[in-house]
Amino acid sequence: MHLPGNAAGLATIFAAALMVTGTMPANTAELTDEVEGRFRAVFEGRCDTAEADSHIESQPPEMHEIRFKHEYESDGSEQVVTLFVMLCDRGAYNETQVFLLANEYGEILPLQFAEPALKISYENDDFEASVQSVKVQGMIASDMLANAFYDPKSRSITSHSKWRGIGDASSTGLWRFKEGRFLLTRYEVDASYDGEINPQTIVDFTLRP
Repeated sequence: MHLPGNAAGLATIFAAALMVTGTMPANTAELTDEVEGRFRAVFEGRCDTAEADSHIESQPPEMHEIRFKHEYESDGSEQVVTLFVMLCDRGAYNETQVFLLANEYGEILPLQFAEPALKISYENDDFEASVQSVKVQGMIASDMLANAFYDPKSRSITSHSKWRGIGDASSTGLWRFKEGRFLLTRYEVDASYDGEINPQTIVDFTLRP
């Protein structure tokens, strides 16, 4: 099963995000409560864990403080944002996560992640046959990532979506934090349902400054 992230409802998310402005709560408990409330407001009906009758056991969000400086600021003042990782749903072989960022402007924003929109061609239109081509048609914005986690050392988010249970077909993305945003850095796709792990790189900005 392919879970590429749901780009539907972006207008609702942006509208909800713009409403959360002002002074950030002074303590962690208050901030966490506000983030959880925003999560439920934005993702109700899309994330099982945002529902009052969720069948998934409740768990607190994972929280990471990130410090950085804007390159355009001459005084070099340090900014602090807080990243929240929320479990959205859990299936047979994929979990989905969403990410919310409490930024330096007092906003709590659901994050969007750039992903390539792919056109995959299989021999005789049979997805279990050999792959003929994998083409990037453009980019989409996804607000859900599969089996995703944040690495504080590299300040990056990695997602690995299994397209079926044995994991021989999948997509893997890497987004690095830079000046308040997560930028798509690398994206790999293994489009062949051949029982082997053989991804190909679709997007690669890892060698660029």
